[in-house]
Amino acid sequence: MGHIKDHKEFRSSVFRAICDDCLKDLPEGAKDANASWEARAENALEHLLNKVVTFCGVESGFVYIGEEAKKRLPRYAQLAYTIIDIVDFDSIHHHAGFYFFWKEPIIRDYLNRAGIGDRPE
Repeated sequence: MGHIKDHKEFRSSVFRAICDDCLKDLPEGAKDANASWEARAENALEHLLNKVVTFCGVESGFVYIGEEAKKRLPRYAQLAYTIIDIVDFDSIHHHAGFYFFWKEPIIRDYLNRAGIGDRPE
């Protein structure tokens, strides 16, 4: 896996801007009110994943012992953790002075602003 693109360092503002950009061209599957929550969330998160990869050029994050456990999670959770792993990997390996920020609340906010909201109980 190579680092293909020069880009701004991931900061919370940069990640939020990518999420904002995703909302502008959200896929129809993420907007379909008749689809299940899981299907809508998967569509929105796949869209975000593609934008993150396009932004930084990194296609996968860390490979760690918990990778098998991640595979047992629902697809939407796998996508969210993959996005987080890519952002962290890129931040650590391709930018001096890793800047830590919580990605989960930004992803949750993205899903809320996309009209998908929190996973129903």
